[in-house]
Amino acid sequence: MAAFHVIFVTLFLSLVYAFPASLVSGDTKTNSGFSVEVVRNPDHVRNGPAEYARALAKHGGQRLRGSNSFLAAGPSDNLPATALQYDREWVCTVGFGTPRQNLSMILDTGSSDVWAFSQEFNENHDTPHHAFNPQLSTSVVPVPNSSFQVGYGDGSYANGTVALDTITLGDVIIPGATIELATNAADGLANDLTTDGIFGLAYNFTNQISPRALPTVVSMLYKLIPAPLFTADLSHHNEGGYGYTFGYIELGAYTGDIHWTPVISDTTQDPQLRGFWSVDFSTLRVGATRFNLDISASTPRSAIVDTGTSLLLMPRYIVNQYYAMAPGAVQQDEHWIFPCAVHVPDFHIAFAGTDKGVWEATIPGKYINFSPYAPDNDTWCYGGIQNAPDDWTYSLFGDTFLKSVYAVFDYGAKRVGFASKNLDLS
Repeated sequence: MAAFHVIFVTLFLSLVYAFPASLVSGDTKTNSGFSVEVVRNPDHVRNGPAEYARALAKHGGQRLRGSNSFLAAGPSDNLPATALQYDREWVCTVGFGTPRQNLSMILDTGSSDVWAFSQEFNENHDTPHHAFNPQLSTSVVPVPNSSFQVGYGDGSYANGTVALDTITLGDVIIPGATIELATNAADGLANDLTTDGIFGLAYNFTNQISPRALPTVVSMLYKLIPAPLFTADLSHHNEGGYGYTFGYIELGAYTGDIHWTPVISDTTQDPQLRGFWSVDFSTLRVGATRFNLDISASTPRSAIVDTGTSLLLMPRYIVNQYYAMAPGAVQQDEHWIFPCAVHVPDFHIAFAGTDKGVWEATIPGKYINFSPYAPDNDTWCYGGIQNAPDDWTYSLFGDTFLKSVYAVFDYGAKRVGFASKNLDLS
Protein backbone atom coordinates (compact mmCIF):
# COMPACT_ATOMS: atom_id res chain seq x y z
CA MET A 1 0.00 0.00 0.00
CA ALA A 2 2.84 2.42 0.81
CA ALA A 3 4.42 1.81 -2.60
CA PHE A 4 1.07 2.50 -4.25
CA HIS A 5 0.77 5.77 -2.33
CA VAL A 6 4.20 6.89 -3.52
CA ILE A 7 3.44 6.00 -7.15
CA PHE A 8 0.03 7.70 -6.97
CA VAL A 9 1.37 10.90 -5.44
CA THR A 10 4.30 11.02 -7.88
CA LEU A 11 1.86 10.75 -10.78
CA PHE A 12 -0.45 13.34 -9.21
CA LEU A 13 2.36 15.84 -8.69
CA SER A 14 3.64 15.36 -12.23
CA LEU A 15 0.19 16.25 -13.52
CA VAL A 16 -0.07 19.26 -11.20
CA TYR A 17 3.17 20.76 -12.45
CA ALA A 18 2.73 19.77 -16.12
CA PHE A 19 -0.78 21.11 -16.74
CA PRO A 20 -2.69 24.30 -15.95
CA ALA A 21 -4.37 24.46 -12.57
CA SER A 22 -7.78 24.30 -14.26
CA LEU A 23 -7.13 20.65 -15.18
CA VAL A 24 -6.05 19.47 -11.75
CA SER A 25 -9.58 18.61 -10.59
CA GLY A 26 -10.14 16.48 -13.69
CA ASP A 27 -13.65 15.16 -14.10
CA THR A 28 -14.75 15.81 -10.54
CA LYS A 29 -18.47 16.42 -10.37
CA THR A 30 -19.50 20.06 -10.06
CA ASN A 31 -21.56 20.78 -6.92
CA SER A 32 -24.16 23.41 -6.23
CA GLY A 33 -23.45 26.39 -4.02
CA PHE A 34 -23.59 25.92 -0.28
CA SER A 35 -23.45 27.75 3.02
CA VAL A 36 -21.29 27.20 6.10
CA GLU A 37 -22.68 27.99 9.51
CA VAL A 38 -20.58 30.31 11.61
CA VAL A 39 -20.80 29.68 15.34
CA ARG A 40 -19.46 31.70 18.18
CA ASN A 41 -16.48 30.20 19.93
CA PRO A 42 -17.94 29.52 23.43
CA ASP A 43 -14.53 29.97 25.07
CA HIS A 44 -13.77 33.27 23.38
CA VAL A 45 -13.02 36.21 25.64
CA ARG A 46 -12.48 39.47 23.80
CA ASN A 47 -9.03 40.89 24.43
CA GLY A 48 -8.38 44.06 22.45
CA PRO A 49 -4.64 44.48 23.08
CA ALA A 50 -4.04 40.80 22.27
CA GLU A 51 -5.98 41.07 19.01
CA TYR A 52 -3.99 44.18 18.10
CA ALA A 53 -0.69 42.42 18.72
CA ARG A 54 -1.81 39.42 16.71
CA ALA A 55 -2.87 41.57 13.76
CA LEU A 56 0.49 43.33 13.71
CA ALA A 57 2.42 40.10 14.00
CA LYS A 58 0.34 38.31 11.37
CA HIS A 59 1.09 40.98 8.79
CA GLY A 60 4.68 41.57 9.85
CA GLY A 61 4.14 44.80 11.80
CA GLN A 62 6.54 46.42 14.20
CA ARG A 63 6.44 45.52 17.89
CA LEU A 64 4.47 47.84 20.13
CA ARG A 65 6.31 50.76 21.59
CA GLY A 66 6.35 51.24 25.35
CA SER A 67 5.17 48.75 27.91
CA ASN A 68 1.71 47.55 28.77
CA SER A 69 1.03 46.00 32.14
CA PHE A 70 -2.18 44.41 30.85
CA LEU A 71 -0.33 42.64 28.06
CA ALA A 72 2.31 41.53 30.50
CA ALA A 73 -0.03 40.24 33.19
CA GLY A 74 -3.32 39.47 31.47
CA PRO A 75 -4.59 36.40 29.62
CA SER A 76 -2.10 36.97 26.77
CA ASP A 77 1.05 36.71 28.84
CA ASN A 78 2.27 34.16 26.27
CA LEU A 79 1.68 36.64 23.46
CA PRO A 80 5.11 36.44 21.80
CA ALA A 81 4.30 32.82 20.94
CA THR A 82 0.53 33.17 20.49
CA ALA A 83 -1.26 31.98 17.37
CA LEU A 84 -1.91 35.01 15.24
CA GLN A 85 -5.14 33.76 13.75
CA TYR A 86 -6.38 31.88 16.78
CA ASP A 87 -8.69 32.90 19.63
CA ARG A 88 -11.10 34.40 17.12
CA GLU A 89 -14.72 34.92 17.96
CA TRP A 90 -16.15 32.79 15.15
CA VAL A 91 -15.32 29.28 13.98
CA CYS A 92 -16.69 26.91 11.33
CA THR A 93 -16.90 23.13 11.23
CA VAL A 94 -14.84 21.49 8.47
CA GLY A 95 -14.63 17.74 7.82
CA PHE A 96 -11.32 16.01 7.07
CA GLY A 97 -10.83 12.51 5.68
CA THR A 98 -13.15 9.53 5.17
CA PRO A 99 -15.13 9.09 7.33
CA ARG A 100 -15.07 12.78 8.14
CA GLN A 101 -13.36 14.04 11.25
CA ASN A 102 -14.87 17.42 12.19
CA LEU A 103 -12.58 20.22 13.32
CA SER A 104 -13.29 23.83 14.30
CA MET A 105 -11.51 26.02 11.79
CA ILE A 106 -11.11 29.74 11.20
CA LEU A 107 -11.90 30.85 7.64
CA ASP A 108 -9.18 33.37 6.84
CA THR A 109 -9.03 35.55 3.73
CA GLY A 110 -5.57 36.71 4.81
CA SER A 111 -3.78 33.38 4.25
CA SER A 112 -3.78 30.49 1.78
CA ASP A 113 -2.72 27.39 3.73
CA VAL A 114 -5.19 24.86 5.12
CA TRP A 115 -3.51 23.35 8.15
CA ALA A 116 -4.77 21.49 11.17
CA PHE A 117 -3.30 19.86 14.23
CA SER A 118 -2.46 16.20 13.67
CA GLN A 119 -2.79 13.19 15.90
CA GLU A 120 1.00 12.99 15.92
CA PHE A 121 1.06 16.44 17.52
CA ASN A 122 -1.24 15.22 20.28
CA GLU A 123 0.91 12.16 20.93
CA ASN A 124 3.98 14.35 21.47
CA HIS A 125 2.48 17.20 23.52
CA ASP A 126 0.64 17.63 26.79
CA THR A 127 -2.03 19.91 25.30
CA PRO A 128 -4.11 17.69 23.03
CA HIS A 129 -6.27 19.36 20.41
CA HIS A 130 -9.15 18.08 18.41
CA ALA A 131 -6.92 16.81 15.65
CA PHE A 132 -6.97 15.06 12.29
CA ASN A 133 -5.83 11.45 12.53
CA PRO A 134 -4.82 10.34 9.03
CA GLN A 135 -4.61 6.72 10.17
CA LEU A 136 -8.37 6.71 10.59
CA SER A 137 -9.02 7.95 7.03
CA THR A 138 -9.45 5.50 4.17
CA SER A 139 -8.83 8.19 1.57
CA VAL A 140 -5.59 9.77 2.81
CA VAL A 141 -2.51 9.80 0.56
CA PRO A 142 0.70 11.01 2.21
CA VAL A 143 2.90 13.30 0.10
CA PRO A 144 6.44 11.97 0.52
CA ASN A 145 9.39 14.32 0.94
CA SER A 146 7.12 17.34 1.41
CA SER A 147 6.66 19.51 4.45
CA PHE A 148 5.11 22.81 5.41
CA GLN A 149 6.03 25.64 7.71
CA VAL A 150 3.88 28.67 8.42
CA GLY A 151 5.63 31.43 10.31
CA TYR A 152 4.47 34.78 11.55
CA GLY A 153 6.01 38.10 12.43
CA ASP A 154 5.96 37.47 16.18
CA GLY A 155 8.07 34.31 15.87
CA SER A 156 5.22 31.83 16.27
CA TYR A 157 5.07 28.94 13.83
CA ALA A 158 3.55 25.59 12.91
CA ASN A 159 5.15 22.93 10.77
CA GLY A 160 4.69 19.33 9.81
CA THR A 161 3.81 16.93 7.05
CA VAL A 162 1.57 17.09 3.99
CA ALA A 163 -1.14 14.75 2.73
CA LEU A 164 -3.87 14.64 0.13
CA ASP A 165 -7.30 13.77 1.44
CA THR A 166 -10.96 14.63 1.25
CA ILE A 167 -12.17 17.88 2.81
CA THR A 168 -15.87 18.43 3.39
CA LEU A 169 -16.91 22.06 3.58
CA GLY A 170 -20.64 22.54 3.92
CA ASP A 171 -22.23 20.27 1.33
CA VAL A 172 -19.20 20.15 -0.97
CA ILE A 173 -16.67 17.34 -0.98
CA ILE A 174 -13.18 18.27 -2.17
CA PRO A 175 -11.29 15.07 -3.02
CA GLY A 176 -7.50 15.02 -3.01
CA ALA A 177 -7.26 18.35 -1.19
CA THR A 178 -3.93 19.58 0.13
CA ILE A 179 -3.92 19.23 3.92
CA GLU A 180 -1.02 20.43 6.05
CA LEU A 181 -0.71 18.44 9.27
CA ALA A 182 0.92 20.28 12.14
CA THR A 183 3.24 18.03 14.13
CA ASN A 184 5.02 20.92 15.88
CA ALA A 185 3.90 24.40 16.86
CA ALA A 186 4.92 27.32 19.03
CA ASP A 187 3.70 27.16 22.63
CA GLY A 188 1.04 29.79 22.11
CA LEU A 189 -0.50 27.78 19.30
CA ALA A 190 -0.19 24.54 21.20
CA ASN A 191 -1.85 25.92 24.32
CA ASP A 192 -4.84 27.40 22.52
CA LEU A 193 -7.44 24.64 22.49
CA THR A 194 -10.36 26.71 21.20
CA THR A 195 -9.68 26.19 17.49
CA ASP A 196 -8.07 23.39 15.53
CA GLY A 197 -6.57 25.09 12.50
CA ILE A 198 -6.80 27.64 9.72
CA PHE A 199 -8.65 27.41 6.39
CA GLY A 200 -7.00 29.92 4.06
CA LEU A 201 -9.11 31.80 1.49
CA ALA A 202 -6.57 34.35 0.25
CA TYR A 203 -6.98 35.86 -3.20
CA ASN A 204 -3.89 34.51 -4.92
CA PHE A 205 -1.22 33.14 -2.59
CA THR A 206 0.63 29.86 -2.92
CA ASN A 207 0.79 27.70 0.15
CA GLN A 208 3.96 27.33 2.20
CA ILE A 209 4.85 23.79 1.22
CA SER A 210 8.38 22.66 0.38
CA PRO A 211 10.03 21.77 -1.90
CA ARG A 212 7.17 22.87 -4.17
CA ALA A 213 3.79 24.38 -3.46
CA LEU A 214 0.72 22.27 -4.19
CA PRO A 215 -2.71 23.50 -5.36
CA THR A 216 -4.44 25.50 -2.66
CA VAL A 217 -7.69 24.13 -1.31
CA VAL A 218 -9.58 27.27 -2.27
CA SER A 219 -8.41 26.97 -5.90
CA MET A 220 -9.74 23.40 -5.97
CA LEU A 221 -12.97 24.51 -4.31
CA TYR A 222 -13.64 27.12 -7.00
CA LYS A 223 -13.86 24.34 -9.62
CA LEU A 224 -16.61 22.56 -7.70
CA ILE A 225 -19.10 25.39 -7.23
CA PRO A 226 -21.30 27.29 -9.72
CA ALA A 227 -19.23 30.47 -9.53
CA PRO A 228 -15.72 31.05 -8.11
CA LEU A 229 -16.82 33.33 -5.29
CA PHE A 230 -17.74 33.27 -1.63
CA THR A 231 -19.48 35.68 0.74
CA ALA A 232 -19.06 36.67 4.38
CA ASP A 233 -21.94 37.83 6.54
CA LEU A 234 -20.49 38.16 10.04
CA SER A 235 -22.55 39.39 12.97
CA HIS A 236 -21.74 41.59 15.92
CA HIS A 237 -21.45 39.58 19.15
CA ASN A 238 -24.39 37.24 18.56
CA GLU A 239 -24.81 34.26 16.39
CA GLY A 240 -26.86 35.03 13.33
CA GLY A 241 -26.45 36.22 9.81
CA TYR A 242 -25.75 33.88 6.94
CA GLY A 243 -22.15 33.12 7.82
CA TYR A 244 -20.25 32.13 4.69
CA THR A 245 -21.74 31.05 1.39
CA PHE A 246 -19.77 29.53 -1.48
CA GLY A 247 -20.73 29.68 -5.15
CA TYR A 248 -23.71 31.97 -4.73
CA ILE A 249 -24.88 35.26 -3.23
CA GLU A 250 -27.66 35.11 -0.64
CA LEU A 251 -30.20 37.71 -1.78
CA GLY A 252 -31.82 37.98 1.65
CA ALA A 253 -28.56 38.82 3.41
CA TYR A 254 -28.22 42.44 2.30
CA THR A 255 -30.19 45.57 1.48
CA GLY A 256 -29.93 47.73 -1.63
CA ASP A 257 -27.31 46.90 -4.23
CA ILE A 258 -23.92 45.23 -4.12
CA HIS A 259 -21.21 47.71 -5.02
CA TRP A 260 -18.23 46.15 -6.74
CA THR A 261 -14.70 47.45 -6.44
CA PRO A 262 -11.74 45.86 -8.26
CA VAL A 263 -9.10 43.83 -6.48
CA ILE A 264 -5.80 45.67 -6.98
CA SER A 265 -3.59 42.73 -6.00
CA ASP A 266 -2.67 41.91 -9.62
CA THR A 267 -2.00 45.47 -10.73
CA THR A 268 -0.46 47.18 -7.71
CA GLN A 269 3.23 48.02 -7.59
CA ASP A 270 3.14 47.59 -3.82
CA PRO A 271 4.49 44.15 -2.84
CA GLN A 272 2.74 44.37 0.55
CA LEU A 273 -0.64 44.11 -1.18
CA ARG A 274 0.02 41.29 -3.65
CA GLY A 275 -1.84 38.06 -3.13
CA PHE A 276 -4.39 39.62 -0.78
CA TRP A 277 -8.00 40.67 -1.27
CA SER A 278 -6.85 44.31 -1.51
CA VAL A 279 -8.99 47.28 -2.58
CA ASP A 280 -8.85 51.08 -2.69
CA PHE A 281 -11.04 53.40 -0.62
CA SER A 282 -11.57 57.11 -1.25
CA THR A 283 -12.86 59.28 1.62
CA LEU A 284 -13.59 59.03 5.34
CA ARG A 285 -15.90 60.99 7.60
CA VAL A 286 -17.55 61.22 11.00
CA GLY A 287 -20.88 62.98 10.77
CA ALA A 288 -20.44 65.95 8.44
CA THR A 289 -16.70 66.16 9.16
CA ARG A 290 -14.59 64.78 6.34
CA PHE A 291 -11.11 63.63 7.24
CA ASN A 292 -8.02 65.22 5.80
CA LEU A 293 -6.34 62.44 3.84
CA ASP A 294 -2.66 62.47 3.00
CA ILE A 295 -2.43 61.47 -0.66
CA SER A 296 1.33 61.04 -0.67
CA ALA A 297 2.80 57.82 -1.97
CA SER A 298 3.74 56.81 1.56
CA THR A 299 0.13 56.70 2.71
CA PRO A 300 -2.02 55.36 -0.17
CA ARG A 301 -5.70 54.67 0.27
CA SER A 302 -5.50 50.90 -0.03
CA ALA A 303 -6.73 48.19 2.32
CA ILE A 304 -6.51 44.43 2.77
CA VAL A 305 -9.86 42.80 3.59
CA ASP A 306 -9.06 40.10 6.15
CA THR A 307 -11.59 37.88 7.90
CA GLY A 308 -8.79 36.50 10.08
CA THR A 309 -8.19 39.83 11.83
CA SER A 310 -10.59 41.26 14.42
CA LEU A 311 -9.76 44.98 14.29
CA LEU A 312 -9.72 47.83 11.77
CA LEU A 313 -6.18 49.23 11.47
CA MET A 314 -5.51 52.49 9.62
CA PRO A 315 -2.68 55.05 9.39
CA ARG A 316 -1.99 56.85 12.63
CA TYR A 317 -3.02 60.30 11.37
CA ILE A 318 -6.44 58.94 10.35
CA VAL A 319 -7.01 57.18 13.67
CA ASN A 320 -6.00 60.33 15.54
CA GLN A 321 -8.68 62.28 13.67
CA TYR A 322 -11.33 59.73 14.58
CA TYR A 323 -10.59 59.61 18.29
CA ALA A 324 -10.35 63.39 18.44
CA MET A 325 -14.15 63.22 17.98
CA ALA A 326 -14.66 60.49 20.59
CA PRO A 327 -15.23 62.07 24.04
CA GLY A 328 -12.67 61.00 26.61
CA ALA A 329 -10.60 58.85 24.23
CA VAL A 330 -6.92 58.56 25.14
CA GLN A 331 -3.91 56.53 24.07
CA GLN A 332 -2.57 54.04 26.56
CA ASP A 333 0.76 52.51 25.47
CA GLU A 334 -0.14 52.86 21.78
CA HIS A 335 -3.69 51.57 22.30
CA TRP A 336 -6.73 53.81 21.85
CA ILE A 337 -9.22 53.40 24.69
CA PHE A 338 -12.24 55.40 25.86
CA PRO A 339 -14.72 55.41 28.76
CA CYS A 340 -17.17 52.54 28.30
CA ALA A 341 -20.05 54.87 29.13
CA VAL A 342 -19.22 57.00 26.07
CA HIS A 343 -21.00 56.45 22.75
CA VAL A 344 -18.24 56.84 20.17
CA PRO A 345 -19.31 58.14 16.75
CA ASP A 346 -20.11 56.14 13.64
CA PHE A 347 -17.29 55.88 11.10
CA HIS A 348 -17.95 56.14 7.35
CA ILE A 349 -15.63 54.71 4.66
CA ALA A 350 -16.35 55.60 1.02
CA PHE A 351 -15.35 53.60 -2.04
CA ALA A 352 -15.27 55.75 -5.17
CA GLY A 353 -14.22 53.13 -7.68
CA THR A 354 -17.31 50.91 -7.59
CA ASP A 355 -19.39 49.98 -10.60
CA LYS A 356 -22.19 52.26 -9.35
CA GLY A 357 -20.09 55.25 -8.36
CA VAL A 358 -19.36 56.22 -4.78
CA TRP A 359 -20.64 53.90 -2.06
CA GLU A 360 -20.19 54.41 1.66
CA ALA A 361 -19.91 51.79 4.39
CA THR A 362 -20.98 52.80 7.89
CA ILE A 363 -19.41 51.22 10.96
CA PRO A 364 -21.69 51.94 13.92
CA GLY A 365 -20.01 53.38 17.00
CA LYS A 366 -21.39 50.40 18.92
CA TYR A 367 -19.21 48.09 16.84
CA ILE A 368 -16.13 50.22 17.52
CA ASN A 369 -16.51 49.45 21.22
CA PHE A 370 -14.53 46.24 20.88
CA SER A 371 -14.07 45.00 24.44
CA PRO A 372 -13.18 46.07 27.98
CA TYR A 373 -9.57 47.21 28.04
CA ALA A 374 -8.84 44.70 30.81
CA PRO A 375 -10.93 41.66 31.81
CA ASP A 376 -11.53 42.92 35.35
CA ASN A 377 -12.24 46.55 34.42
CA ASP A 378 -15.31 47.66 32.50
CA THR A 379 -14.62 51.35 33.02
CA TRP A 380 -12.37 51.68 29.96
CA CYS A 381 -13.11 50.09 26.61
CA TYR A 382 -10.83 49.14 23.77
CA GLY A 383 -11.36 50.74 20.38
CA GLY A 384 -12.07 48.56 17.36
CA ILE A 385 -10.09 51.08 15.28
CA GLN A 386 -6.37 51.19 16.04
CA ASN A 387 -3.14 52.52 14.52
CA ALA A 388 -1.52 50.55 11.75
CA PRO A 389 2.28 50.31 12.05
CA ASP A 390 4.07 53.26 10.47
CA ASP A 391 5.86 50.97 8.01
CA TRP A 392 2.64 49.59 6.52
CA THR A 393 1.55 50.96 3.16
CA TYR A 394 -2.07 49.88 3.63
CA SER A 395 -4.98 49.69 6.06
CA LEU A 396 -6.33 46.40 7.37
CA PHE A 397 -10.10 45.94 7.21
CA GLY A 398 -10.79 43.18 9.74
CA ASP A 399 -13.99 42.08 11.42
CA THR A 400 -14.80 45.49 12.92
CA PHE A 401 -15.40 46.53 9.32
CA LEU A 402 -16.74 43.23 7.98
CA LYS A 403 -19.44 42.86 10.64
CA SER A 404 -20.87 46.14 9.34
CA VAL A 405 -21.26 45.02 5.71
CA TYR A 406 -22.17 42.11 3.49
CA ALA A 407 -18.99 41.17 1.62
CA VAL A 408 -18.57 39.18 -1.61
CA PHE A 409 -15.15 37.86 -2.64
CA ASP A 410 -15.41 37.23 -6.38
CA TYR A 411 -12.26 35.52 -7.62
CA GLY A 412 -13.60 34.99 -11.14
CA ALA A 413 -14.22 38.69 -11.77
CA LYS A 414 -11.27 39.88 -9.61
CA ARG A 415 -13.42 42.10 -7.45
CA VAL A 416 -14.86 42.53 -3.96
CA GLY A 417 -18.46 43.54 -3.44
CA PHE A 418 -19.85 45.40 -0.43
CA ALA A 419 -23.48 45.98 0.48
CA SER A 420 -25.40 47.36 3.42
CA LYS A 421 -27.31 44.98 5.67
CA ASN A 422 -29.62 45.12 8.63
CA LEU A 423 -27.51 45.57 11.77
CA ASP A 424 -28.26 44.71 15.36
CA LEU A 425 -27.94 48.06 17.13
CA SER A 426 -30.02 47.20 20.20
